[in-house]
Amino acid sequence: MSVQIRRDPAATWTAADVTLAEGEMGCESDTGKIKVGDGSLSWTKMGYAATTLAGPVLGSTQGFHFGGATAGNDPTRIDTINKYAFASDGNATDHGNLRAPATHTKGASNIKGSTIYNIVAVSYYGETSVDKFSATSNTTATTSPVTLTTQLRDGGGIHSPEKGYYLGGKDRNIINRFPFAAEGNCVDTGDLTTTTNWQGLSTCSNKEDGYAMNGWQHPTEQGSVRQINKWPFASEGNAVLTGSLTTAFTTPAGGAKGAGGMSLTHGYIAGSGRLGSYTARNLIEKFPFAANANSTDVADLTTGRAQHTSSSSASYVYVAGGAGTNASPVTTVATIEKFATASDADATSVGNIQTASSHAGAGVQ
Repeated sequence: MSVQIRRDPAATWTAADVTLAEGEMGCESDTGKIKVGDGSLSWTKMGYAATTLAGPVLGSTQGFHFGGATAGNDPTRIDTINKYAFASDGNATDHGNLRAPATHTKGASNIKGSTIYNIVAVSYYGETSVDKFSATSNTTATTSPVTLTTQLRDGGGIHSPEKGYYLGGKDRNIINRFPFAAEGNCVDTGDLTTTTNWQGLSTCSNKEDGYAMNGWQHPTEQGSVRQINKWPFASEGNAVLTGSLTTAFTTPAGGAKGAGGMSLTHGYIAGSGRLGSYTARNLIEKFPFAANANSTDVADLTTGRAQHTSSSSASYVYVAGGAGTNASPVTTVATIEKFATASDADATSVGNIQTASSHAGAGVQ
């Protein structure tokens, strides 16, 4: 028997101000905080329970898309930081600039504080320095004290409630970690399950674990690493194999370079690109956090895209930008779309980023 607790974002609970029945529990899906009803007090008049259901790994306010490359076979790197609101659909607005134009950027968000971190790959093969910028005020990014243990070209970024992680990349299966509180140098905490190149991988996380999916099986360009890997935030160490993506992501018609997302209960991967070109796909797949299982194909994006960014709120996964369907010259897309995590429904277009771009980084607040 399973028991489900009522869930809604904090703002929805406050606006409705419902009165829970005696012993009935309600959870704020964007904060994890719980209230237990007494049959008489309304939501805004009750205090929170001492425990919470989930850690704050989802964004509550806005998503970011930063850096990237414009269209063409000789693309221009850009330094724009875009932000878009979760509360209402619309186009992204200007939030400032990276310290230099950069591609292959990846993000990790300290959403307990107000800082977004990203790998800066101003050269094609990457750097070991890390930028940071404020999520709450328009600004230019600065160099953070964090340094990667090695260059990670086209790897993945993700966060736990307390730490940032950078992993994978061209010819790499490494997992780098640094604490948000201390902003120290990255530490090599373990490896992904194969030594195969994890370039173009997708990432997601819940309160307890980080996940990596769908890397590039270089140099054969005949498939991708279909594995779903996870590692525990508490003890860290090497990742373990927990499942596989569908066969639709493999073979020359499939590919890596999708984007990961998450709800409180499931991980997602959306879109992908054929290896060696940018023939993009529009698949949306999901897998459960509660059990080790393969992903299932549940819906579609509005358009095929690869090398795009993603951000996750309490109710939706958003994808933005990316490479389009033409292999030569490479095209880029500007649209922002979202799909609901409460139901397996196709994505809808909700706005545009300022400049169509791929190979960018993302964050949430």
